[in-house]
Amino acid sequence: MYFKTLYILLLSCFFASFSLSACNIDIVGAIGGACQDDGTVLYRIIVNYQNAPGPLDVNGTIYPVQAGASASQQNLYLWLPGDGESVTIIAQFVDEPNCKDVASNLFTATCCIPDNQSCNDGNPLTINDKYTDCLCEGVCGVVGNSCNDGNAATYNDTYNANCECVGIPCPAWGSSCDDGNLATYNDREDGFCNCIGTPCPSSGSSCNDGDPTTYNDIQDGFCNCEGTPCPSAGTACNDGDPNTINDVEDGFCNCAGSCPLAGTACNDGNPNTSNDIEDGNCNCSGTIVCPPAGTVCNDGDPNTSNDIEDGNCNCSGVISCLPAGTTCDDGDANTINDVEDGNCNCAGTPFIIPAGDYTISVKMFLEGYYAGSSLMRRDLYNDNLVPDTQPYDNSSILNYNGNESLNNNIADVIDWVMIALFDSQGNILGKRAAVLTKNGIVRDASTGNPPITFPGVDGSKNYRIGVFHRSHLAVISGFIKNNGFADFSQAGTAQGNVQTTPTDGEEALFAGDLNQDGLINNLDYNIWNLNNSAVFQYVNQDIDGNGIVNNLDFNLWDKNKSKVGHSMIQL
Repeated sequence: MYFKTLYILLLSCFFASFSLSACNIDIVGAIGGACQDDGTVLYRIIVNYQNAPGPLDVNGTIYPVQAGASASQQNLYLWLPGDGESVTIIAQFVDEPNCKDVASNLFTATCCIPDNQSCNDGNPLTINDKYTDCLCEGVCGVVGNSCNDGNAATYNDTYNANCECVGIPCPAWGSSCDDGNLATYNDREDGFCNCIGTPCPSSGSSCNDGDPTTYNDIQDGFCNCEGTPCPSAGTACNDGDPNTINDVEDGFCNCAGSCPLAGTACNDGNPNTSNDIEDGNCNCSGTIVCPPAGTVCNDGDPNTSNDIEDGNCNCSGVISCLPAGTTCDDGDANTINDVEDGNCNCAGTPFIIPAGDYTISVKMFLEGYYAGSSLMRRDLYNDNLVPDTQPYDNSSILNYNGNESLNNNIADVIDWVMIALFDSQGNILGKRAAVLTKNGIVRDASTGNPPITFPGVDGSKNYRIGVFHRSHLAVISGFIKNNGFADFSQAGTAQGNVQTTPTDGEEALFAGDLNQDGLINNLDYNIWNLNNSAVFQYVNQDIDGNGIVNNLDFNLWDKNKSKVGHSMIQL
């Protein structure tokens, strides 16, 4: 008997270490020659491992094959080495001694671990790993579990059947959404699964609710604009026009009246006319009648005397100097005890400021009181309507409890004002009530001196100066050092956007803030309307300071409505 090697096949088997494997040996090609003499052909299998010291004769088994067969197959079960080991399989015929040489025959071999045998496919996310058709495969054991795919533009990331972490794409940038916040609107996606809205206007800010039957529309902080219903149509009202009658509301917040019939007697407000009548178009006019020449009058000039009419409605007097020693005002905020010298000259003594306290001189004009030529009217004082004690007590929004009282020897007083000192944070460090004179100079109510002293306030520091009046919009200056001069009659002294109005070359405080809250709005109108026909009373509704409340005061409010003061004086 002798051996003839027919075929050598080199395989690489990748299975777990020493797993039982079936190596299928297929004999391909005709098996013939003298080996058919006894009707059988014998062969055996020798397996060589890559790292083994020599060939392994598998049990020395002789495998018979039927003679004349065109193909045959034998299954050989082996313990295969670890992953990556090479296996050489040799098939040898075992012939009869008298057999001729057998022609080369081809053999193929496959080495596979049987299906369904457990294994490890090396993926920690799979379970139940088993062999199928020579491959080790498992099923994903975390399907549906949360994960993080590392993409900020996806959400709800989970594992799929292939153990891949996949998220749902975020909504497109700019698409509508709801951020769940009632205080925002126009909510939009940012492309990264965040819904962001625009903050609603702040609560109390002005708006327009689109409803013509409401007024004073304001925001509620949740993007809703709501107004106060207008008075119902037909409700009696006052349109502020003294030339109309039967004023009623129209249901749309408009108050309007009808004109009196032509020929109706009226008063045009001009003392130089008579027989005033209506023309049917709400115009009242009369026939001009000048006082007779020589009639005693007042030309408004304190340096004249014996004022009389000239018969052409002109009043003038003879210039005469006041006696020496007469109290006057030299217009210098830094002097006191101003007196006439008998030659029409007024001069005062320089004021010495106490050491340690903060002292400030102030000049200001009130739009409603302004009479022209850098002077204000004194009607309230002349009619004994200016109170003897300061009016900014606890009944006022200014809530000042000072005990200042008026020295009636002070010349040319027109009304009370209040001066306040502010620090950089808007805190009020001191308040003083003072009197305003017709030339705009603010004076101490007791001494009559122009500088206003704040005892106990550190004079080494600088402060903002705020000035307040009962019926005008308050203003505030920039920082001014001790012994300084806050001249609000000059443009630029009042801080903020358009805080004073030019009047005949002087800057003046806006008229119309009747509740001193730093805003001119419908609240002030409501105050005016509560007492819109008062006569010879000291009331905030008397915006022009003549002691009479009428449409002229309304006109001043109407011109300035919607004016807003500096944030520091909005109380």
